[in-house]
Amino acid sequence: HVGSGAWYKNRESIFEAFKAMRGNGTHSNLHLVLVGPPPQMHETSQELRFWIDENTHCIHSFDKVLEVDLGILYAHARVLLFPSHIEGFGWPPLEAASHGIPVITTKTGAMADILGENALYVDPNDRVELEKAIQKALISPPQPRSSLSIPGNRECVQNYSSLYRKMSHRGND
Repeated sequence: HVGSGAWYKNRESIFEAFKAMRGNGTHSNLHLVLVGPPPQMHETSQELRFWIDENTHCIHSFDKVLEVDLGILYAHARVLLFPSHIEGFGWPPLEAASHGIPVITTKTGAMADILGENALYVDPNDRVELEKAIQKALISPPQPRSSLSIPGNRECVQNYSSLYRKMSHRGND
C-alpha cells in the first residue's frame, strides 16, 4: 500500500486480509510493505493492533520515501493494494500499473476511468473479496510494463465532448 493512514485509505481491511492470508498457512511467507506511516492506533481494533505488533517481522513501513526509492519498491512488489473508501485521482495505482504490478482497488474517484481493465476492483467493505483478489493477483503471471493503456489527449477530448453533449441535451427534454 502506498499512502497515508487516513481512515478513507482503508488500511484496516488490508491488515485484516493480510492477517487472514498469513493465518491460513498458504501464504505464511507473505510480507506487507506500507509506503507511508507505520500502522497507527486509530486505524484498527485493539485486537488487530496486537496482532500487527506481534508480526512486525512481516509488516514493513517506509515513511517519506524518495521517488527513486519508490521505483525500487514498485520493482519488487507483487501487488499494490489500494482499497480506498474515497479517492481523488490516485497516483499510486497508476504508477504501480505502469510498472506492470497487479493493482487491487475500488471504483472510487477516477480509479475505474484511469485503470479500466488494468486493475482488480473490490468492495472496500468486503475483506473476503479483497483477500480473494490478492490471491488471484499473486497467482497471475507478471504483466509487461507497457500493458497499461492510458487514454491519450484525443480520447480525453472525445470523452469530455461526449459528456458535454449528453449534459446539454438533458436541458432540452
